[in-house]
Amino acid sequence: IVFSIAVLLAGVFYVIPVHGEQKVYDEVIRLHVLAASDSEQDQAMKIAVRDHVLAHSGKELLCGVSDVQQAKQMLATACSAVQDSVDRFLAEQGASYTCTVSLAQETYERRWYGTLCMPAGTYASLVIRLGEGAGQNWWCVLFPPLCVRAAQGTSASIQDPTDASDLTGVQDSAGR
Repeated sequence: IVFSIAVLLAGVFYVIPVHGEQKVYDEVIRLHVLAASDSEQDQAMKIAVRDHVLAHSGKELLCGVSDVQQAKQMLATACSAVQDSVDRFLAEQGASYTCTVSLAQETYERRWYGTLCMPAGTYASLVIRLGEGAGQNWWCVLFPPLCVRAAQGTSASIQDPTDASDLTGVQDSAGR
């Protein structure tokens, strides 16, 4: 029984913010791109869509925005325009699927990057689901704008969670 109570309490503390994480949840918006599948072609398309969104829509959508609430409002209003832009891009690239774009609350696991920690929890996210969205995903911090290097063609995949040399995004092999 003692072990069961300890496990239950550990689970509660893992989910409930206890070290100021709520401020991070409230001040960050993530970009989350889910690939259609795990095929090489669909994984490459996921990265191409990420680059397209950051290079075209990302700069325009949040230009001059310094407040997270304003950023959420702008993103919510722009979801259909982003979807249209990505759908056109997918068609130009010869993809056989379209996308859905939404502003949603999503739960992420805790990730360490050297001394920087993105705590586990629920964050506002601009979600771009390619096709069925059944493949591995990629995410970064869209607001404040930490995805910039990804749009400039710098590798944004972090394979080693202790490597803080590139904090622009994560490709999660877990698929969600």
